[in-house]
Amino acid sequence: MGEFVFALDVGTTSVRTVIARIDAHEELQVAPLAVEGERADIPLLAFITEDGDAIFGTEAERRGCDQPERVVYGFTRWIGDDVPLVVSGFSVSADELLARMVLWIIRTVAADQGGRPDAIALVHPTSWCGHRADAVRASLRELDLEVTLFPAAPTVAQQHATAGSRSHTVCVYDLGGARFEATLLRGGRMLGEPQTAEIGGVEIDAALLTHVLGMLPEAAGVDATRAELLAARRAVIDAKERLSHRSDVSVPVSRGGRGASVRITRAELESMAAAPIARTVEVVEQALESERLTAADLDEVILIGGSARVPLVAEMLSARLDVPLTVPDDPALAAAMAAALRSWGSLQAERASAAPLPDLASARPAAPRRPVRVHIPYGAAATLAAGAVIIAAGMVFAATTPLGGGADSADGATADETAGSGALSVLRPASGFSVADATALGDDPDGADEERAPSHPGRSSDADIDDELPTTQTPRSGGATVERPPSDSRDGSARPIASGAAPAPRTDPAPPSPSAETPPAQPEEEPPAAEPTPQPEPAPEPTPTPAPEPAPEPAPEPAPETTAAPASASEQASADASLVQSPLTASDPSAEIAAL
Repeated sequence: MGEFVFALDVGTTSVRTVIARIDAHEELQVAPLAVEGERADIPLLAFITEDGDAIFGTEAERRGCDQPERVVYGFTRWIGDDVPLVVSGFSVSADELLARMVLWIIRTVAADQGGRPDAIALVHPTSWCGHRADAVRASLRELDLEVTLFPAAPTVAQQHATAGSRSHTVCVYDLGGARFEATLLRGGRMLGEPQTAEIGGVEIDAALLTHVLGMLPEAAGVDATRAELLAARRAVIDAKERLSHRSDVSVPVSRGGRGASVRITRAELESMAAAPIARTVEVVEQALESERLTAADLDEVILIGGSARVPLVAEMLSARLDVPLTVPDDPALAAAMAAALRSWGSLQAERASAAPLPDLASARPAAPRRPVRVHIPYGAAATLAAGAVIIAAGMVFAATTPLGGGADSADGATADETAGSGALSVLRPASGFSVADATALGDDPDGADEERAPSHPGRSSDADIDDELPTTQTPRSGGATVERPPSDSRDGSARPIASGAAPAPRTDPAPPSPSAETPPAQPEEEPPAAEPTPQPEPAPEPTPTPAPEPAPEPAPEPAPETTAAPASASEQASADASLVQSPLTASDPSAEIAAL
């Protein structure tokens, strides 16, 4: 059935029961619960059998009609007394009798709901605080019942008070079946002891029952049976509750076997209830005087209890005190519902605190490993750096170059970095010869577009172009030449190079191709170029380091190249990429292996 919380409000004439659980709409629902076909308010009486067992509820009331000497009514008024109750030769304390009744209710609820409650709350009169509550708690523990006790006034004030400030002063007006309590609280804390009086709904019920029985026809000389009196009393109590919302009601009664219906009005009820209610207002004024307060110090009065539903109660309090009144939807169940809500909140908080925490050890990241220094010779370091630059240049070229936009002899792309900064030109060899020996690209009469169609219809990607490249070895010297073409655009769009002149040759000749018999020449560092004024901190051009590799045939020496003028930072990056390719071309994997 799912988890639920069960709450009981123990009074002087009845026990009211409510249940709190999650409904089908995933919302918390708190509602009255009828126990074993009873009403939500169970009569507070016990029938003691010949064996000394205690029977409660409707069965006890039925048996008490035949054996009234074995019935105990309203035994909670003797809670905490040292003198036990003696019934038909059996002695029992009032707190033990209450604990037995609570056990019977819990067992009945567990049978109806398919399981015991996850939490049990018991609301008691506020005047029980102290030794009376301790006696009830001890008797419940002897029966293995884990029950949380709640005093009525503080529990209701916490739930229904319109403000929660420390200076907020509240009076809880609790008019029960046979006892009245007036409790003052400030900021949720009680001020002094509750003021009590033996006034309640029983006194009003007795006056109303006498009025109804006297209106029966031919009532003289006819005595009602005990069962008829009990039935008439229940009918009068029900009529009193209905008169809280209606102006008149009919009360079915029987006397001497003759049934009849008596009509009563709200005015008749108020005339009989005026005196008891007036005395309750006097008790409230006594509570204020005991704490040296006046009605002006009160912020509100909260009405609870079954008899507080009589409209005359609110009228008299407003007339005598002139204080705002707070009336719950059902004053008779207000205390039990407030206790159920608090127990539900405590239960959920306990569930959350008992939930297992995630395993932080498994989610902890591994300790960082310290790097290990590895000594790399100068020659190997230069070779590794050259290989890294070659790979990086190839990746950048493949990601940024739209292939197939140039002439048939070579494919390439240009991109204007920023307006006025010049353009970078990266040409990729389409055959096995060096770019230095290739002829310049012709002019493109069609202009430049943002995305150019491939000049070769069969080529759609870099992979297609790579498949068409020859597999023969290229010379071990030379490489892609990075030149500075004229800036022909300022809008940042891609344009092909249109130049009729060949690339300017370098003055420094490339190192001769080493043979298998000739040892490799040591690298010579070229002095850094002069730093131009408009371009800050130009990097010097490093001289490529030749790597020895035996070749079947000596490669022809490339044409001399003239030293280019100092380049910008972006041009220098492209130049470095071309220079490191000089001893080892990208299309010669055997050269890279030999160098390593």
